[in-house]
Amino acid sequence: VSTQSTGKMEEMGEFEGMVGYQHELTEPLHDAQLALHGLHDRAYVLVDGKFVQVVKREEERSFPVTGQSTITILVENMGYMAWLSQGLGDYSNEYKGMGNVTVNGKILEKWKHYKMETKRLLDLEDEIPRGDEVLDSQSSQNITGERHWYNKKPLLSKGPTVFSGELELMSSELLDTFVDTRCWSKGFLVVNGNVIGRYWPEAGPQYTLYVPGVFWREGVNKVTMVELQSKCNKLALTLTDKHIIDGPVNGNVI
Repeated sequence: VSTQSTGKMEEMGEFEGMVGYQHELTEPLHDAQLALHGLHDRAYVLVDGKFVQVVKREEERSFPVTGQSTITILVENMGYMAWLSQGLGDYSNEYKGMGNVTVNGKILEKWKHYKMETKRLLDLEDEIPRGDEVLDSQSSQNITGERHWYNKKPLLSKGPTVFSGELELMSSELLDTFVDTRCWSKGFLVVNGNVIGRYWPEAGPQYTLYVPGVFWREGVNKVTMVELQSKCNKLALTLTDKHIIDGPVNGNVI
């Protein structure tokens, strides 16, 4: 979908998941000040395909960008807050998406929109980078020194990324379990095609996600992390029989 302005998710008939906004630059940018106005709820900003910034809800500040061709902004819907008090279906104040995007104070126009509903997370391996692609890219970035950071962690070089692995289980091991996500940053966990839920250990207080035993299979199981910010250094998951839901809350990252 192509429109003049960025627009809100509800205007696109979208009420969950994420929406991608892409703008084709008409001239190169060099240390230009990019700002997102009226953001609901969280944005992941890429310039020329490189992940450069995470922007929190209503964070009205600019940041420098340099690019030649495109600005891509993935906006995450993190849930509606108290919108029912305004009347069923009234999203005027609790909308999702963005207002204007400016460069050096000038509003950018002409945007393409891409819908990414939660149910389509299972298809994201064809839409966003795979973990092996990102690891190769980050190796080259280590050499050139081109790295962008958020919350003291290096951002994924190509933006939100799919990491997948396989786990082989015997019939006696198909039990209820918890997945410890503390090594990761923020995203979604998928087990054998089932979206288990969101994880955000950096914010706390919940560190584990519950996986019912019926979601596991005898033989090979596929576990997928749709990571939005930074990869786990060990590229591993820990399975445990205990939940961890009482960790500290870090309000600085929310």
